[in-house]
Amino acid sequence: MRDYVLLLLFVMLPFAFIAPGLVHGGHHLFFVLSALVIIALFCDNKWISLFLIYIVLWQLWLFIDILYVSKISVRQVSEGFMQIIFALSAAVIFHAVRKSTLSLEWFYNVICVTAMIQALIAITQMFNSDPIFAFLNTVATAKVKLGETVIVGTLSNPNFLAAYLVFSFPFFLRIRKPYYKPSWCWFIPVILFLLVESKTSIAVGALLVGMMVYFGNIQIKGVRLYFILALAGVAYLWWDGNCKRFFAGTYYFPRFQFWLKTVDTIDSIPKIIFGIGPAAPKVWGVNAPMHNDWLTLFYQYGFIGLSFFIGYIVTLYRGNKMLFSAFIIFLVNMIGNYPVHLAPSAFLIVIIAGLLQREKEVSNA
Repeated sequence: MRDYVLLLLFVMLPFAFIAPGLVHGGHHLFFVLSALVIIALFCDNKWISLFLIYIVLWQLWLFIDILYVSKISVRQVSEGFMQIIFALSAAVIFHAVRKSTLSLEWFYNVICVTAMIQALIAITQMFNSDPIFAFLNTVATAKVKLGETVIVGTLSNPNFLAAYLVFSFPFFLRIRKPYYKPSWCWFIPVILFLLVESKTSIAVGALLVGMMVYFGNIQIKGVRLYFILALAGVAYLWWDGNCKRFFAGTYYFPRFQFWLKTVDTIDSIPKIIFGIGPAAPKVWGVNAPMHNDWLTLFYQYGFIGLSFFIGYIVTLYRGNKMLFSAFIIFLVNMIGNYPVHLAPSAFLIVIIAGLLQREKEVSNA
């Protein structure tokens, strides 16, 4: 079947839509869509495959719309196409990780190394220094520091830094025996310290949920550890003022208002089922994501796209608690952040997803 699809796409390419403003660009766009269709068919996870095919169909509809209906602009088509490029890149990375012969330890260690690089840069920024800024000034004139008043690493925002650190956190839980030998767990205090300094409540909440999943039914003197973690997290959020800041920043202004405006636009059965599309205009008033990747998915791809994603989560491999808890942290972080739209965190989570798929295939072999 895959070979026939390949030949069919080859036959169809010369007839790709030559829409107003796109001209031969229509052929180029269809060329990239063909690659995404092919990689989707080679993906053994049916939910990922279905979702990729679904977003291809949406992009094809945008071509038809601009050619025959003209309700949208060329700019919107281009913005939708950027999501296709992002999805294609993610699918290729996922496939490469799934087929990789490198051990899990190699991936775990590299994830920890990248997190520690960001952590060390963030620590220097706490002392009003920035090694990246200093390095750039040796070869050019750098005008803006990455972190002038807050810690960001090289990720431009404390929320993004905190998200990357909590996604990486489960891989720091490895302990070498005998216990006095250097282990990645020795760096846990550094990660926790930076999370406190970042003052990012959604990252802290996501980490707590992930740790509850990781430690499962472990008991300390008859009390399950996840209850202790939950109480510790609530105490921290209350003590540090994060609860008040979270509700002030989310419920009153501006995130909750973003979400309300978005929900108001999903006002018909077709929009609920199919979404508004990958090129849907930003109705929440700012030229930035809406700080909720769950709602973004529903807004753009409707109940169908959301169902494919939930289907993938329900069937996710749970045999590796380190990978699974990291993915759970990502899912919770999606509620108040947009890690899917950020290349560093998206790359990291695609690696984790690829390793989960690889482990699932090995366990089923």
